[in-house]
Amino acid sequence: MKEVKKARSNIYLGIGTLLFAILYFAETYHFKIVNAKNTIDAAFMPRVIAVLIAVCALWVLGKGILALHKIPPEQRKPSDDEKKTSIHGMIRCVLCFFIMLATAFFMKRLGFILTMIPSMFGMFMVASV
Repeated sequence: MKEVKKARSNIYLGIGTLLFAILYFAETYHFKIVNAKNTIDAAFMPRVIAVLIAVCALWVLGKGILALHKIPPEQRKPSDDEKKTSIHGMIRCVLCFFIMLATAFFMKRLGFILTMIPSMFGMFMVASV
């Protein structure tokens, strides 16, 4: 079962990193171009980094897909314990996301110190459960 978990983790990591690379690359088009005469502008290096991240993400994604296809289909099904663990992990992720949204909402009203201390405490509590 560890091989299945590792293969699925690689697939999820590859997809998430690829989405990040695409968004990162798209954001480089919002950079202000100071001098249009140069062929290399401020967005050149971030675009190179985004392409390298995308290549690495595709490599991890392919590695995960190949590893998952090597495992027989009857061993790919998750057990009840794994399903329960993944549901609890998803709930923790959603709770952390809502804590971050609440932090962003209250930041201007309460200030950095009064907002970050409870939000960090809340995220640590959620992560430690």
